[in-house]
Amino acid sequence: MPIRIPVEGHLVTVVVATEAVEEYTVRVGRESRVQHRRVTQRRDVPPRLDEAGVRSALTYSNAVLAPADVVFSLASCVPHREEIPSGQDRVDLAGFHFLAARYPSAGGVSLLVVADFQRTDLGGEAIEAQSVCIVASLGDPGTGKVLAHELGHLLDLAHVAQGSPRANWNLMYPAYRAGDELTSGQIARARGSRLARRFAGG
Repeated sequence: MPIRIPVEGHLVTVVVATEAVEEYTVRVGRESRVQHRRVTQRRDVPPRLDEAGVRSALTYSNAVLAPADVVFSLASCVPHREEIPSGQDRVDLAGFHFLAARYPSAGGVSLLVVADFQRTDLGGEAIEAQSVCIVASLGDPGTGKVLAHELGHLLDLAHVAQGSPRANWNLMYPAYRAGDELTSGQIARARGSRLARRFAGG
């Protein structure tokens, strides 16, 4: 019987605040004077994935993780607006930890979806102990591949060594161009992970 693990999706629009100086005119008697004031301007950077995109990425991920007989199912998908500590468009590692604390896993896995994360060559990150991961849109099926990799980390799978046999065909190869293979050892480890054991038989 498959181990079913619920996923709480959080579609995070990053709010970027910038300071600017604004001119305005005031009337003083018959004269007009130009004054200046400092204002905070905010703009939204929405995630490039919607709920349908998250479901598609999960479908891809579940196909990759099928040998482990683990199924991740979307329990909820809620939009949020957050101003992160860095104040930048792209969520950095500190921003990930900030969002992980804001949206912890309540009953399964917490999935944070943002527009951009860390570096252009790094599509996601996971914290196994907190059952939380973050992904950015890298195109279809790229997002599903990145999500499958991060869910692999939540199932206690480490990166494979670059020199090991068929390393770059393995899901846990640390590069975007990795394949989707899992070894028998990885399958056993995923099924025996803390997360899988929590939902086994449920």
